[in-house]
Amino acid sequence: MIMIRTTAAIAAATMLLGACVYVRADGDLRRSVHYSGSGLYGAVVTSNDEIRIISPSNGCTTKADYRSDVDRADGVYLVRFKRVKDDPCRALIREGVELTYTFEELEVPRGARVVLAHHPSR
Repeated sequence: MIMIRTTAAIAAATMLLGACVYVRADGDLRRSVHYSGSGLYGAVVTSNDEIRIISPSNGCTTKADYRSDVDRADGVYLVRFKRVKDDPCRALIREGVELTYTFEELEVPRGARVVLAHHPSR
């Protein structure tokens, strides 16, 4: 009887945790957002002057599949990511892939204030 309850509890916990999306920030999170309408699962700006995005993937998604747009207004850098190339592979990676962009790559000064310009649809 105890074995059945334990097995049922483990199965329920697995189903609940399987529906979660995690955004890792290595403990240096400045801002984290979860998206669905923008085509991203999530994004984070780190204190290491990086932006990490979590993208849906069929197994072949790379940074080359995204275009970044950076606008500056009143000392704030507004950063947008737009997917410009589909992933033709056939493996579904449910958790997506993490792509990291440095401020240097985005031509944003070190330590600048960055806002991610995506609107969550949930």
